Amino acid sequence: MTHRCMRWFDIAPVAAVDARAFGPDAWTEEFYWSQLATPGAEFLVDRADNAEPSPKADSGGGGIAGFAGLFVSGPQADILTIGVEPALQGRGLGGALLDALLARAGELGCSAVHLEVRADNAAALALYAARGFEPVGTRPGYYRGADAVLMRALLPARSRGAEAR
Repeated sequence: MTHRCMRWFDIAPVAAVDARAFGPDAWTEEFYWSQLATPGAEFLVDRADNAEPSPKADSGGGGIAGFAGLFVSGPQADILTIGVEPALQGRGLGGALLDALLARAGELGCSAVHLEVRADNAAALALYAARGFEPVGTRPGYYRGADAVLMRALLPARSRGAEAR
C-alpha cells in the first residue's frame, strides 16, 4: 500500500470508507469537497489494491484502504482526520498515514501538530501517544456520545524542512 495525494475523484470512495469507519460521525462528500478546496489543507489516500487511480472509481470504496488530512497554518498543523477501512484496521495503515502527515508537517516547517480524538477510542489514543502526542485538554461533548481529547506533538527541529530555516 502506498499513499498519494487525494484527488477529486477520491471523494466519493473516501466518504464511503469514512462512513464505515466512523458511522454517524463521518464526514459527508460535500464536506470533503470543501476541505479539499481549503488553502493549507492536504489529504492523502492509500489504496488497498495497488490499482491506478481513476475518475471511474465507484463510490463503494474504490480500492481506498485509508485516508488522512492535515491543515497547516504557519508553524502549527492540525490533523483533521485519519480513517482506515474497518476490515483493514490493525495492520499499521493508520500509523503509516500518521507518520506521513507528521513528515509533511515537518517538511512545511511546523513546530507542533494538534489533533482531537474520541476519549473512548483507546486504539487511536495509544497510536498517538506512541508517536509523541500528549493530552493538552478536553472538549466535553465534542463527538456524539463522547468527549474529545486534545493532543499535541512537538516536532523536533531536525524534522523541519527548508521552509523553517
